[in-house]
Amino acid sequence: MVSKRILCAVLLLLIVVSGVVSSCGSADDKPVLTNVFKATLAESYDTDSSVSIEYIRCYNGKVFTAHQNGGDVIVRSISDDGVSEESTYKVPRFSENGDVYLQNFDLRDGKPVLLLSVPDENALRLNYYALECGEDNEEGILLPEFNQTAELFAAGSEYIILASTDNISVFSYDGVLVSECDIDGELTAMTENNLAYRNGNKYYISSFDAGSGTISDTAEVKLDGVRNIYFDENGNHYADTKDLLYIIEGNEYKEVISWKNSAIDHSLISQLFVIDRDNAAYYRRNTVINKDQIIYLTRVPDDAVAEKTMLTLGVTQNTGVLNDAVLEFNQNNGIYHIEIIDYSPKKSDPQAPERLGLDIAAGNIPDIIQITENIDYNSFYRKNLFEDLLPYIDNDTTISRDDFLDGVVDGAKQDGKLCILPYTIVINTVVTKEKLVDGPDGWTIDDFLDFADSHASALMTFNNRLEDFDALCAANKSTICEEYGKSGGLLEKILEYSKKISADYPISYMDDDELQEYDSDRYRMYRDESVLTWTSSIRTFNDYTTVKGAFGDEPISFIGYPTESRGKTFIVPQLALAMSSKSDNKDGVWEFLRMTFDDTFYQYGKTYGFPTTEAGFKKFVESARKYRFYFNPRGTAVASEYAYDEPGSYEIPLEDSDIQIIRELISGAEMYIADLKYISLINEDAAVYFEGKKSLEETLNVIGDRLETYINEQT
Repeated sequence: MVSKRILCAVLLLLIVVSGVVSSCGSADDKPVLTNVFKATLAESYDTDSSVSIEYIRCYNGKVFTAHQNGGDVIVRSISDDGVSEESTYKVPRFSENGDVYLQNFDLRDGKPVLLLSVPDENALRLNYYALECGEDNEEGILLPEFNQTAELFAAGSEYIILASTDNISVFSYDGVLVSECDIDGELTAMTENNLAYRNGNKYYISSFDAGSGTISDTAEVKLDGVRNIYFDENGNHYADTKDLLYIIEGNEYKEVISWKNSAIDHSLISQLFVIDRDNAAYYRRNTVINKDQIIYLTRVPDDAVAEKTMLTLGVTQNTGVLNDAVLEFNQNNGIYHIEIIDYSPKKSDPQAPERLGLDIAAGNIPDIIQITENIDYNSFYRKNLFEDLLPYIDNDTTISRDDFLDGVVDGAKQDGKLCILPYTIVINTVVTKEKLVDGPDGWTIDDFLDFADSHASALMTFNNRLEDFDALCAANKSTICEEYGKSGGLLEKILEYSKKISADYPISYMDDDELQEYDSDRYRMYRDESVLTWTSSIRTFNDYTTVKGAFGDEPISFIGYPTESRGKTFIVPQLALAMSSKSDNKDGVWEFLRMTFDDTFYQYGKTYGFPTTEAGFKKFVESARKYRFYFNPRGTAVASEYAYDEPGSYEIPLEDSDIQIIRELISGAEMYIADLKYISLINEDAAVYFEGKKSLEETLNVIGDRLETYINEQT
C-alpha cells in the first residue's frame, strides 16, 4: 500500500514537473477566429492639406465627407475601392453680420443637406440654416427656433432634426418648427426614427417619432463597457465595446465584429459607421504617418478565415507601441496569431508581476514575455526559461548583430547568451561638472567616498538616503553578493556613507507655487555646486538637454556609478521581449520579434527610450532635429518646433557631439534589469541600522545570511 502511494506521488510529481516546462501555446493550438472583418484603406488625407474630414456620413453603403473651402463646401463620395468623386457647392451669404460656417451635413435621397451657421448681429448666438444642395432653394432654410448649440444633425426624408446634448428640435423643409422634446441624459446618436442617449454609465435606446416629438419603447443596453450606440440605414441597432460590436435584436446581443480577431485597434477609431451586418467604415487619425484615413470593413466568412497557430504574449505593462505591433502582425501574418495576456488590467498594477510568476510556476508560460523592471527576470533566467536569441539573429537573412547600436548586444548578453531583446532603452548614469573630477574615466567606491569627504559642505546628490543607498547597491550587486556583506567590504562602506545622508530630500514643498520654487532652487544648487552630482535617467534628447541645462554653461562629465570596475553606466530596457525556451512555436515567435524592429515605431516624442537599432536610432535623431530644445526657469527642458519665448528660457542646441555622446554612453554600458528581491532584502535590515537600532556589525551579519539564502535560492 505504501509503495502504491509512493508511486502515485512520483507520478504526480512527474505531471507537475512536466507542466512547469510547458508553454501556453502549442503546435496544435489552431484558434478558430470568428467575426473577422477585412480592413481596406479607401482614402488618406495629408494633415497639412486644406482638406478636413471632420464631417463624415454614410449613405447607401458609401462614405461621404464634407469640408469648407472659403465660400464653397466640397462634398466627396468615397467607394470601398478608393474611387472618390467630388462636388462643389456655393455657400450663399445669408447675412452681412458675419461669415457662414459649415457645422455638419447629411444626405437626403443621396443629395447633401448642409447645416450652416451665421452669428447674429450681436455675435451672441448662432442662426442655423439648412441648405439642400442641388435644389432651387439656394437661399437656405432658416431654422429660427433653435437657440442652443447644435451637437447632432439629421436630414431625414420628411424632417430636419437639430439636437443639443439633451434637447431635440424637429423642423419641416420649409423651416417650420414641428416638434420639440427633452432627453433624460446625453444624446449620443439620432435618426428620424431612433435615438440613443447616455445617463451616467448606462446607455438607452428609444423609438422616436419626429413628427410628434414622441419618445417611446426606451430600453437599457445590458452590456458592460459600451462605448457608443449606432444605427444602420435599415434601422438596426448596434452597441460597440472595446472588444466587440454587437447587433441588438430585442433582448439579444449578437456578435458582429471582433476587433481583436480583425486585428483592429479600437482606440484608433474616431468615428464608426455601420452600413449593415457585413459592412462598416471608420475614420481614424494615423499619428504614425500624420494622415487622416477612411477605412472600409468587410466581413470575412468564418469558413474563409485561415486557421492560425496561436502564440501568447504575456505583458505586465501593456504599451500602445506593443499593442500596435501585435495588431500589425496579426493582420499581415498568415500562419500565426498572437493573443495578448495582460496581467495588469489596471494601469501600473503592482500585482501583475506576481500573476505572471504564478502562471509560469504553474507551467502556463507565454510564448513571448515582456521584460520589465518589476518581474523576477534573474530567477526566470537561472531556470533556463528564456531562449538564447543569438542563433536566430545569426541565421536570419534580414537582421544581423551589425543592425544594432554598438554595445547593445554585448551589453545585454549573460553567460554568452542573448535572452532579452531590447527595442528601446534608458541610459542610467551619474553626471557632474568636468572640472570637479578632473577627467577620470570613472571612479571606484573609494574614489567616490574620497570625493564626498573633500566636499563635505556640499550634497553629493539631490536624492534622499534610500534612493542613494538603493542605487549604489544595485550598481554593485555582483560584488556585494560575492562578499556576503562581510566586514570591511563594499556593503559596509555604502552603509556607513548612506547613514550620513538625510532621510528627506534637501528641499520639500507641497503646493504648485512652492514646487516651482523647489525646482528653481534645485537647478541653482547644481550650478553653484551645493549639489555635486546628478543621478540621471536619460530617455530622450529632452532628458539629455535637461542634464546639460542643470549645470549651466560648464562642461559636464558622464562619470557613471562608482563600482569596483570603475564608473559604470547602465542601459535599462524599456520595451523588451524574451522568447520562452518552452515554446512549441519558436519560429513564429521569432517572426514577431524580427518584425517589431520596424523603425516606424521609433518616433521622437512618441517612443519611451532610445531605439536600439541603427535604423531606429537614426530616425529618432532625424525626428529630434525637427525640434529646438530650451531650458526654462523651472529647470525643465522643452522641445518645440517653434520659437520658445518664455521669459528666462534659453536654447540648448542639439549638436552632433551630443548625439555622439549618447552613442558612446550606450556602447560602453551594461544592461541592467532591477532585482527587486535583492534590493528589498538589503533595505529591510539597512533601515534598522539607519535608525540606530542595530550596530553595523550586526547589520552586516544579518544581511550576509540573507544574501547567502537568496543566492542559494537563485541557483
